Amino acid sequence: MENSTQESHLRSENSFTYDSPYPLYAMALSSSPEKSSEHRIAVGSFIEEYNNKVDIVSFDSETLTFKTDPNLSFEHPYPPTKLMFHPSRAKSPDLLASSGDYLRLWEVRESSIGPVSVLNNSKSSEFCAPLTSFDWNEVEPRRIGTSSIDTTCTIWDIERGVVETQLIAHDKEVYDIAWGEAGVFASVSADGSVRIFDLRDKEHSTIVYESPQPDTPLLRLAWNKQDLRYMATILMDSNKVVILDIRSPSTPVAELERHRASVNAIAWAPQSCRHICSAGDDTQALVWELPTIAGPNGIDPMLAYSAGSEINQLQWSAVQPDWIAIAIATKMQLLKLDDIVASIDMKFKYDEVLKLAIPFDRMSPQQCLGQIALEQCCLFKSTEGAMVRNNLNGVALVQPGMENGGAVPTLEAIPLEAIPSHYYWCKLSGVEDRTKAWPVSQ
Repeated sequence: MENSTQESHLRSENSFTYDSPYPLYAMALSSSPEKSSEHRIAVGSFIEEYNNKVDIVSFDSETLTFKTDPNLSFEHPYPPTKLMFHPSRAKSPDLLASSGDYLRLWEVRESSIGPVSVLNNSKSSEFCAPLTSFDWNEVEPRRIGTSSIDTTCTIWDIERGVVETQLIAHDKEVYDIAWGEAGVFASVSADGSVRIFDLRDKEHSTIVYESPQPDTPLLRLAWNKQDLRYMATILMDSNKVVILDIRSPSTPVAELERHRASVNAIAWAPQSCRHICSAGDDTQALVWELPTIAGPNGIDPMLAYSAGSEINQLQWSAVQPDWIAIAIATKMQLLKLDDIVASIDMKFKYDEVLKLAIPFDRMSPQQCLGQIALEQCCLFKSTEGAMVRNNLNGVALVQPGMENGGAVPTLEAIPLEAIPSHYYWCKLSGVEDRTKAWPVSQ
């Protein structure tokens, strides 16, 4: 399938701007807003001196207004290199992490913020190696991994406040880190490599990509949470976004080259494995749909937004995936993706009931899904407890007990947030061995 995407432009009425008194860089969207229509966004200043600030800003997507509270603001030593809220939607009060000189945790309540801990693994009381980035493990939220200019990655157990392990990850500064699974992370470095580490075997790492020009730094890394086979990275002073398949090391599966200047930030769509957003110095935020096979002329973005100034940062909301936040100089903008969300089926209208009776042991998962005609990225809960999901890869997921075949009971579509966390799923392994299944957590 060749790429035939037609680029469209986000309308100006779909962007909403918050003006800050200082330049902005680090930014995070909360996973547990106080109400479903509200975004809680942390923005960090970028002032080249010791005293910096982090503000918590609220945006109501119904009234389309921003709200600030002086009680939801705090001083931060040095500019925060990254901000991130606790990944759990049920966490209350909310926890916010920041990196800079150290990894710091903050408790964000309705009308106040307080420090929780300062995590410092420096052996010297006078000096510390600055942290370039960190990532919060969604599967094991007690774990945060940090990257540093001292060539190391440090894995913290934040509940106990101790270092789980520290690895010399690269030959030069480590610029970013991203979790894949509970005990697997990847990092990028000034040495130009993407490396994957498994905490079960700390002595070894796997290099999945190296810059085509020796020692060209890789600045950012994003691991596709909907399909862990894929990750994306960007090179210093490059207009390309490099898409990697970890099953095929060294050779990118795609290179997105429609930016006209350096790319600064990348983020995968939270509920689709085929969509990614990038932003850069050409003032553009581009949303891409990755085709099965790229056409001879490369891949075009499906959506473009011009911010009028260089974009330093972007975040794609996990709670409300039709919103993207970008940072431009002293402004933070929220972009509403109405048209694109409808076109890529990231949402589903839960007003239809599907009545099915298809024997899984008589056809492949792909045939099952084709006959069932499930929408992309939708979850279904049976009145008898079984579940089926199409995760865009032709994989059927069913409740334990159905792995050896059998008819699918009546299925009723329900919203993602209504799926109880205690459900466990089974995964059919493929056409050749489609009756084998094993439980995996949601």
